Amino acid sequence: MAAIKGLSQRRLNRIEHQSSNIQGELAIKFSNSGGTRDIDLGHVIANHINAGKDKALGAPDREIDFCVPTGNFGDIFAGHVARSMGLPIRRLIIATNVNDILVRTFKAGRHEMTGVTATSSPSMDIQISSNFERLVFELVGADAPAVTRLMAGLAQSGAYTLPVAALELLRRRFDAGCAGEAQTRAMIAKFHDQTAQLIDPHTAVALHVARSLESPSDNVPMVVLSTAHAAKFPEVVTAATGIHPALPAHMSGLMDLPADLVELANDLETVGAYIGAHTSANAGELS
Repeated sequence: MAAIKGLSQRRLNRIEHQSSNIQGELAIKFSNSGGTRDIDLGHVIANHINAGKDKALGAPDREIDFCVPTGNFGDIFAGHVARSMGLPIRRLIIATNVNDILVRTFKAGRHEMTGVTATSSPSMDIQISSNFERLVFELVGADAPAVTRLMAGLAQSGAYTLPVAALELLRRRFDAGCAGEAQTRAMIAKFHDQTAQLIDPHTAVALHVARSLESPSDNVPMVVLSTAHAAKFPEVVTAATGIHPALPAHMSGLMDLPADLVELANDLETVGAYIGAHTSANAGELS
């Protein structure tokens, strides 16, 4: 594992947008190894397979709704890809925490950075949803120059406004909602009271949003994606339920293992060289 000192949103954006300069086949190699964020299309495509595991709920003869906890728009974009390929998904619901740039975009059509608030669901603690740009390309009719202008506005002023037609299309294809910290903790506790199961904060965010948007008269099943084990967030889960979540049996000795961590300077060339060196050695295995 590699840690980058002082990694900021601006630096992360540079890594994402310049990753092709690091190594041409890097994104695909990483997605095959399962060791990357969803900033590369290979990871997104791999994720769409998970959205297809819905036969037990009646697919392909019955539509299904999916509520996805998301910050970077990767998993839910994978669901959008699956739906575009024919999976019978009726609604894709964006669920975020208080870092709600996606929900604000959905409601007002303005994609605007406003800072990041640290929460108990850190995977959603981001300013910019990198994969949303992929959807914007579709929303504007595959007009690449239009996307370039919007992204330039984001880089210059920290915001852009979707064209009216694009916003209308977004609202037809998706729904959206968010959950605050109190609502997240309450859902962790409520779900345990109802099911005796422990859930992590990201799953709790999605459950809160799903339940707030579901209709009692609606017969379409709602699938809520659970994206992490409760044991990854023991303090939050214990505070909400009074129960300390245990690691899965096969990982019971995890905390006793030595840590293998390399600290890298906050520099694109340094990070690129490290990634390139460690993927090239396994090129045959990963390809």
